Amino acid sequence: MKSSLEIDSANAETIATALKPSLETDDNVEYTVKTENGLEITSRTDTLGRLRGVTDNALRMSLLANKILQR
Repeated sequence: MKSSLEIDSANAETIATALKPSLETDDNVEYTVKTENGLEITSRTDTLGRLRGVTDNALRMSLLANKILQR
């Protein structure tokens, strides 16, 4: 299963750097982070429940990082 989040931000590289430690896991989850045109986070995992959890985590952390950088 795959999920992708796209966030428009002028600080995409800074947000990606801040997020990467939070996206590391020992579970069967694969993350891909791209910063070409904004921020794109793609998650892959084997169950729907885990996919929902990792997508929610990535979204909340990226929005928090973006809010902090705007202040």
